[in-house]
Amino acid sequence: MLRKNKVLTSLGLQECGLGPKGICEVCSALGENTTLTSLNLSKNTFDEQSIVSLGKLLYVCSCVS
Repeated sequence: MLRKNKVLTSLGLQECGLGPKGICEVCSALGENTTLTSLNLSKNTFDEQSIVSLGKLLYVCSCVS
């Protein structure tokens, strides 16, 4: 759903209890979303891999802009 949504501009997932795997999945799904301008993942659990996934998402988004 996140991949194909062309209307979503903001996604607040703060304090959702997401773990590293969930964060990686969200980042992967958002990699194809071209309308999102705000993402809040604060107060979730990150590890090295989920931080790398977030970095890749930010890189892809900066290339699209």
